[in-house]
Amino acid sequence: MSAVVRAILVVGFMFTQVSVVAAQDEPIPIDTKPTAIESITTTVETVGAPVSPVLDRQAVAAQYAYHQQTPLPLKGRAMYYNPGIMETVLENRLRFGTVDICGECIGYVAMMRVGDLNRRVWIQLPDDTVHGPFQVIDAADVGHVPMLVEKKWAIDVDYETAHGWGMRSPWTVTVLSEPPANIQPAPLVVENPEFQVDIYRGEKLAYYNQSAEYFGHIDELYIR
Repeated sequence: MSAVVRAILVVGFMFTQVSVVAAQDEPIPIDTKPTAIESITTTVETVGAPVSPVLDRQAVAAQYAYHQQTPLPLKGRAMYYNPGIMETVLENRLRFGTVDICGECIGYVAMMRVGDLNRRVWIQLPDDTVHGPFQVIDAADVGHVPMLVEKKWAIDVDYETAHGWGMRSPWTVTVLSEPPANIQPAPLVVENPEFQVDIYRGEKLAYYNQSAEYFGHIDELYIR
């Protein structure tokens, strides 16, 4: 084989490799039904960010009663997951037995505390209509809890629910433990009597590309 031919083959091979890498780096479009809802990324700066190595996760969990159920009613901000994310979470939660099948639930939500997993809740919207039950199938990473408390986040709903409601930005809602007649919502910040500190809020997850095995080793996820 001549030197010229070898050079052409090498250049062609390198071009092929670069093309493959470039194709892999390109974002894969999500094929979803047409909708007016846009993907909200108000907290994108925190998604996937490594938790500070100096953060005492056990202390934060204790301070915010992370392994306990959230006292309801709870008033705070609501947002939603991107398409397909909540379904991926549910599949893995069911696989590892973290939650059960809820035949009567009309949708799925995430709250701040891991202690809320598998709970059924109702959501009162700004127009005072109440929807539910929703099954809590996800929780925030404990390292994100202080930020979520500051943002007064209460809950995330699945994409289909948000689409049906016409959500385009965060809403202020009230999370309820049962369909109420007239329940006054709890304060935005509640005190944990054991630790005498502020507690709360529900939010977010990141890394929906984590392997299924990842879900089996922790009780909280990041997702978005």
